[in-house]
Amino acid sequence: MALIETPLAEPITTTTWQAINSDSTTATKFIARTRNGNAFRLADDASGTTYLTIQDDEILQDTITSTAGLMFYAQAVSTADTLEVWLS
Repeated sequence: MALIETPLAEPITTTTWQAINSDSTTATKFIARTRNGNAFRLADDASGTTYLTIQDDEILQDTITSTAGLMFYAQAVSTADTLEVWLS
């Protein structure tokens, strides 16, 4: 067994809020970034009414208390990209 879970790779666009789901019930931390270093938004619901912007080349790192299932919603700011999320 690997020390770190398999990374998630979700395509994100500038028009749709993409659900980012964990399939791990044991993950307690995550790191998220875009594959090409583009900015992205993070929201707690699919409407994206309230969101946090992660700027170009920044990495989001946080702890999580939930088990498998929805973690957050993501949307590209100006350029479609792939959101990479590493669970541990």
